[in-house]
Amino acid sequence: MSMLYIVQPYVFWKGHFKQYFLNLLSDRNFYIYCNREDLAIANSKFIKSWQINYEKSFSGFILARLIHSIRVVVALVSRINVGKDSVHFIEFEPISFFVFESLTFFRKKKVVITIHSIRRIVYQSTIRDLISRAQRWLFSLAVRYAARKGYNFVVHYKFHEKQLLELIGGKAKVTLIDYPSPSPLVKQPKQLNGGKLLIYGQIREDKGIYDFLLDKAVQRIPITVAGRILDRRILDFHRENLTIIDDFISEQELAKLFGQCDFLLLPYGRGYAGGAGPLKDSFAYATPVICSDLEIFKEIVLGYDTGLVYENPASIAELVEHIDNQRYRQLSENCLNYARNNDWGAMREKYFALYEGLYEC
Repeated sequence: MSMLYIVQPYVFWKGHFKQYFLNLLSDRNFYIYCNREDLAIANSKFIKSWQINYEKSFSGFILARLIHSIRVVVALVSRINVGKDSVHFIEFEPISFFVFESLTFFRKKKVVITIHSIRRIVYQSTIRDLISRAQRWLFSLAVRYAARKGYNFVVHYKFHEKQLLELIGGKAKVTLIDYPSPSPLVKQPKQLNGGKLLIYGQIREDKGIYDFLLDKAVQRIPITVAGRILDRRILDFHRENLTIIDDFISEQELAKLFGQCDFLLLPYGRGYAGGAGPLKDSFAYATPVICSDLEIFKEIVLGYDTGLVYENPASIAELVEHIDNQRYRQLSENCLNYARNNDWGAMREKYFALYEGLYEC
């Protein structure tokens, strides 16, 4: 019987990395992962992560990505029966992917690659931006090569599927599996409670939150910014309507924050290239969203009627002030419905349906 190897080099990273990986556990497959501690998973190869502080510096982040992705690939190549077994790379790192391909070059393989973002991150620093450009060039080569090999791609948004196909410049095997929301964490829709807004998640430079907060049009709106503040410029803001919590937010703290705020605010700028994890978290708390008009946001917010899209920062105050209780309650109910129908269990089912096409007797 053939084996499917599921590979995750970043179980130890903060965020949904561990949950994403654990959600795909099954006795049918084999798992290779890097973590700070052994999770005692049946049919697995545990690799202890190196003590690199990937959060504190750009160089540490790049080094952590490179080292851990190559380590899991080396472990994979030592075990896999190439030509019979299959691989799912949960995280796609071009350099380690090319290492895997070079070590298994003459053997036909079935491979699934999850792509979490297509566009590169744009940095203010010249050196960082040059590195980002080089990474994206290598990424482009890697996905085009993978498409020619007939490998399977998974994306979480229709817009990412469109971007990926444009980048490849031709046809490819692409499966859309919605990025999950947690199952509902509250039972009833919310009521309006004063118009407070919450910005939650990793507060990075590429999200454009600093520039958004500079805008005078939003300075009278009560906003809480909560999460790891990686864009340290934001800590320089000191004003009455702005609360900043620079820390990793626990589930208990997050529940409290969502309970105090009427909307999750996603004011991300055009340079943002990632997904929308906080967007899905908000649905579990029955909390509607106010977001910029990025395609990945509009796809969910307008497609499922779970919030409001603003054209410019000056229009946010008007959106908050003019929404009535009935409309707000409907948005909140739609958030809960999304969380019920698109939770982690739904994502697991879609992945395992894809895996069925890889198994061979």
